[in-house]
Amino acid sequence: VLNIISVSLRTDNAFQTRTLAFIGENSGLD
Repeated sequence: VLNIISVSLRTDNAFQTRTLAFIGENSGLD
C-alpha cells in the first residue's frame, strides 16, 4: 500500500510541475 501511495504522490508532483510549466508558458504569451 505504501508503494502505491508513493507512486501516486510522484505522479501528482509530475502533473503539478507540468501544469505550472504550462501556466507559465501561457502567461508568457500575454
